[in-house]
Amino acid sequence: MHIGAYGMIKAMDDPAKSIVQFMNLRGRTALFIGAAAGLSSVVALRFSELQARVAQATTPKTAINPDIVVIDSALFVRQTGLDAARLQAMCRDMLEVVADRAGALIIIAPPELILSSTDTQTRQAATEAALRALVRVLRFEYGAKGWKISLVVPGHVRLPGQPVISRSPVRADMVRRWQTAPIHRLIEADDVARLVAFLASDASSYANGANVSLAHDA
Repeated sequence: MHIGAYGMIKAMDDPAKSIVQFMNLRGRTALFIGAAAGLSSVVALRFSELQARVAQATTPKTAINPDIVVIDSALFVRQTGLDAARLQAMCRDMLEVVADRAGALIIIAPPELILSSTDTQTRQAATEAALRALVRVLRFEYGAKGWKISLVVPGHVRLPGQPVISRSPVRADMVRRWQTAPIHRLIEADDVARLVAFLASDASSYANGANVSLAHDA
């Protein structure tokens, strides 16, 4: 017997919900830690649109008691690379406080640098590898407690207010990347925001340990 998509949904153990209901964040508190050149602020706007309570901080504020935590890891990148030990300790400290209920932790990797040197590219790759390892560790430690742990790698993002056309070498390189990208446009900050919102919502309930890269050359 043929069962349509709706019939398959109705056959699930849980009552069927619309995708709008799965995506809605009403009644949930999202804490944004760190902000890199406007990327986190764009993500926060999408969360507000989905009716989440939004708080922003440069350091953890456990008094807020969030059930969604978004960490802009650019806050933890020094000239020599990612301070992975500090980031891991902060994540564990936060999760220990709020681990009594289910939630979502999304780490955003630093946006890639335009016209970066070979040395900088090496540090970028090492940073992303360290973040992937951290997500794996946290997933095993806190996944059974109901926490989804995800990593988003933005790639080369055009941030709000950043022009594409310019005579500067940096802007020229951005145009070159736009011309060689499969969909022929740069990654926008809102592309990252919509992905993070999906990972934080119940629509991604089984996506624990997700590692999503938006870089077109990934």
